[in-house]
Amino acid sequence: MSIKILYELHFFIISIISGVILLLVYDLLRILRRIIKHNDIIVVVEDLLFWIASSLWLFSIMYKENNGIIRAFSILGMLIGSIAYNYFISDLFVGSISFVINKIIQPFKHIIHKVKTILGKFLKIIYKRLNKCIVWVKIRLYKRKKATTLQKEKAHEK
Repeated sequence: MSIKILYELHFFIISIISGVILLLVYDLLRILRRIIKHNDIIVVVEDLLFWIASSLWLFSIMYKENNGIIRAFSILGMLIGSIAYNYFISDLFVGSISFVINKIIQPFKHIIHKVKTILGKFLKIIYKRLNKCIVWVKIRLYKRKKATTLQKEKAHEK
């Protein structure tokens, strides 16, 4: 084989590996979403940041390995790598890693839930007491204002 063909084969294999790595990183994001519940806005922001970072990373690989030239076979290699990873590995990887991490943090989730419950009750008591203080201050300020107004009216009467 000529050196040019070996170089193109090397670049094609790098493209396949890049597709696998790209989907592997996205699977890590999926695992994080399974462990920590996200709302829709956070998911959109995470996806946007992921695709920006991915495009910069893919561009750097294209630039480093092929002088920035986007070739159809490199895109095909990335597609082959990501489709193969998605079809054969992705679901098993996400499911098993999520399961293991959830089993590891399960006792801590119970503890965190208890702490949140106790903290919530404590904060509720503090909130009620602060509300009482605020009401008391408002009453005192109202009485002071009323007394000052009465004094001014008496001073005007004289």
